[in-house]
Amino acid sequence: DPVPRARAAAALLAREAVTAMVVDCERGMVRLGLAAELAAALRGGYLRLAELTGDAVAEVVRAGSTGTPRAA
Repeated sequence: DPVPRARAAAALLAREAVTAMVVDCERGMVRLGLAAELAAALRGGYLRLAELTGDAVAEVVRAGSTGTPRAA
């Protein structure tokens, strides 16, 4: 199952202090929230696709470089 594997990989990357950013591509009325969950497990940045701009990415990267993940 890919979801448990993704959670395990996220935990491993978080333990190794790998800086990460997750872009949530879900659209529509029904959303599973898996991208936000993955970002939290990674202790990484999170952006919705609609928020994806150069400035938003730069903000997430800056926050990650200071060790302060952006919450979902």
